[in-house]
Amino acid sequence: MRIVYGRGLRFSDYVCGECGKGRGTMVKLWRLYNTMVSHQQLRCVDCACRQQGLDPRAVNNEGQSRDAKYGTGIVSSMIGSLWTPAIPSDIVDGRIDNYWGRTSAPTEGVAWWRALPLR
Repeated sequence: MRIVYGRGLRFSDYVCGECGKGRGTMVKLWRLYNTMVSHQQLRCVDCACRQQGLDPRAVNNEGQSRDAKYGTGIVSSMIGSLWTPAIPSDIVDGRIDNYWGRTSAPTEGVAWWRALPLR
């Protein structure tokens, strides 16, 4: 079933797979780019940055940072080349079944993700 975004939208399985952030209070999470949902992993800003060798302090509250690793200076919500915002698109039996593609998330889904706290 397609998700309807709004205040108070919560998912019990929207949790960092490394440190567990998001269990009590939902936080922004990133997912593996170009990965089937059956192999998908979620990471918080700190764990995704650590995995990519980046400083998590460079990521602002909207989940964006300048590309320091490759020197382009482009502002992006990607963390490195591997992690993209985890914006759920579908739920089945109360669990996330799929995520929006990098460029296909609807405006309300992006707004929902940006409104989540960074930590």
